[in-house]
Amino acid sequence: MACAEIQFTLPSDEEVFRMRETEKQRKEEEKSKNSRLKIYDKTTASSKIGNIRRFRSDDAVRQHSEQQLMHLNIVLGMVLFFVGR
Repeated sequence: MACAEIQFTLPSDEEVFRMRETEKQRKEEEKSKNSRLKIYDKTTASSKIGNIRRFRSDDAVRQHSEQQLMHLNIVLGMVLFFVGR
């Protein structure tokens, strides 16, 4: 099996500068907006990271619960099968 060539081109200098300016403008707008907020309305970087971790752990708990429910259904099905004989 032949490896396909990966075609990646670097953005032009104009595009890089445009992206930098866009990002800089977005950050300035966000900073301006945050300057008008009360402290309890602001979001910190650490709180964003904490939320991501919490969601990941919620997904793991949900997946574990689904696996337990599947095993319980299998056992219940086997019990009903043998009791009904």
